Amino acid sequence: MLPYFKRAEDNSRGADAWHGVGGPLGVSDLRHVSPLSQCLIAAAVSAGLSHNTDFNGATQEGFGLYQVTQRNGARCSAASAYLAPARGRANLHVLTQALTTRVLLDGQSAVGVEMLRHGQRVRIEGTTVTLCGGALNSPQLLLLSGIGPAAALRAHGIALVQDLPGVGANLQDHLDICTLVESNSRDTYDRTHDLAVALRFLLTRRGIGTSNIAEAGGFARSRYASGAECDLQFHFVPALLDNHGRTRLPGRGYTLHACALHPRSRGWLTLVSADPTAPIRIHANYLSDAQGHDLRMLLEGVRMAREIFAQAPFAAVHGREIFPGADAQDESALTAFIRRKAETIYHPVGTCRMGNDEHAVVDAALRVHGIAGLRVVDAAVIPELPSGNTNAPTIMLAERAADLLLGRVPPKA
Repeated sequence: MLPYFKRAEDNSRGADAWHGVGGPLGVSDLRHVSPLSQCLIAAAVSAGLSHNTDFNGATQEGFGLYQVTQRNGARCSAASAYLAPARGRANLHVLTQALTTRVLLDGQSAVGVEMLRHGQRVRIEGTTVTLCGGALNSPQLLLLSGIGPAAALRAHGIALVQDLPGVGANLQDHLDICTLVESNSRDTYDRTHDLAVALRFLLTRRGIGTSNIAEAGGFARSRYASGAECDLQFHFVPALLDNHGRTRLPGRGYTLHACALHPRSRGWLTLVSADPTAPIRIHANYLSDAQGHDLRMLLEGVRMAREIFAQAPFAAVHGREIFPGADAQDESALTAFIRRKAETIYHPVGTCRMGNDEHAVVDAALRVHGIAGLRVVDAAVIPELPSGNTNAPTIMLAERAADLLLGRVPPKA
């Protein structure tokens, strides 16, 4: 898969064995870094962890600054990298304010889609249908189209077309726990003057406005790790972040996020009804594995975060621990804290899993089993969570899908 990652990439550092240039997706170093982010790296090294300048290179393990999907200091999303340059093509037609309601099927073949637009049902026919609704909406569309577990479809009065018990199953996500500390540092982003930041960004593409906020972090092997693979990821934010930033805490501070890279808990999705406008019901099922692995990993993440914050580089700026807090010291108190405060970091995968067994939904060419002309191309097909964020792997899948759809020869390794 490496050639597809490299083909997608336009890395400002240049090309090497692990990175590409000239691709649609801008990847660059941060233009602005808080001194506190540098503190985090120094403290991690002081705690016995290694320094890493490229998490996507030969070695993942270590702490350092993240590269970001940016070009000229601004976010380079999949839309800006791929869609915007293609908007003028004669074979591309973009419809907005449209809700796809089901795949149109002729027997076991996909022949188009039906959608709701401005209150009207619209049918669009074609010889190939590719679903890119993500790990939540692609399985929902399959279920609404009669593709999924037979009993679940019958319960909602949906006619069965293809019995695929894996549709909506195998839901995985990265669960995150935060350690928050008050600080006297003026380098936090808690009380940023928004107008000044915005003006500097608009005029110069410099300053805090170019930051991804989670500037530094790292990958580590916990004491439970087997082999060389990292099992924890950390994101450092030079600000107090609670409830995904929706809760504004007083004062200044910094936050270290920890997530278990390879959770064993599995959730699932179910339809609320046959109404396509009803949202899918998400059974996340976090921290449910029988061995207690996922909880144990988050406990380890908090322990390591506290150890890093206790190092000398933070001594001059370190204040009161807000979360988990001074009273949360034993395993029981920390477990209660994790169950109360752990949050998703929006990496759902696996609900249309790739494979060739009875619970797989698509094959290695991303084709839905038993349905001609229908593919799924998004994070839903990823069988297991990758050892990091899901943005780049999903784009890599799309690059691979483009070759499959066009019959192109894959790039050389």
